[in-house]
Amino acid sequence: MKILLCIVLLLVVLTLFAVWPGKRRDALRAPFLGRNCAHRGFFGKDQRPPENSLPAFAAAAKNGYGIELDVQFTADRRLVVFHDDTLDRMTPAKGFVHDMPWAEFSTQPLAGSDEHPPLFADMLRTVAEANPDTPLIVEIKSRSEYKHTYLEELCRATIAELKTYPGPYCIESFDPRCGHRAAAGPRSAARSAGRQLPELPQDRCASRARVRVLPLPGQLFGAA
Repeated sequence: MKILLCIVLLLVVLTLFAVWPGKRRDALRAPFLGRNCAHRGFFGKDQRPPENSLPAFAAAAKNGYGIELDVQFTADRRLVVFHDDTLDRMTPAKGFVHDMPWAEFSTQPLAGSDEHPPLFADMLRTVAEANPDTPLIVEIKSRSEYKHTYLEELCRATIAELKTYPGPYCIESFDPRCGHRAAAGPRSAARSAGRQLPELPQDRCASRARVRVLPLPGQLFGAA
């Protein structure tokens, strides 16, 4: 009788263990499901307001869209929101974002407008004020020549800023060195030749491919 009871209890525990991760994944998906996502903010083909500007992010939040954005460092390690690796397309300047200090970078006009590229912290504050429930998909920009220590600083800075954000968010990266996990729940982190970066929040991170199959947006505003 005792043996039978132990077997039954074991089966119950195993069943709960198998079912619970699925429920947790569903809960994590919930803020993103059935919601359109504004890529780089809510902006038009005429770049008014320009992509990745505070007005574009505020407009997305006020209109009920989720937001996908990219973060990277300036030369002096200020965490900024900017999609391209270089300044060429969106500003009068040339060269890589990571080679320009914040004092100079912050003065660059976006697409010939009066708007300038923002700090990640300012973007978070703007969105939270417009709609604190706005889901964010935050991509950590990476290049093959980035050293592990650089990526580690970038990941840590991103996580530190997001701790102040009241709404749901997901961190993603194309780079397996960022040690991403699936947003759907705890899974084995992707491996690469180098050691993985620590402290990426479990269940908050995803590879680009994983994010795309949540399914997340019904529509993306701006080029992919």
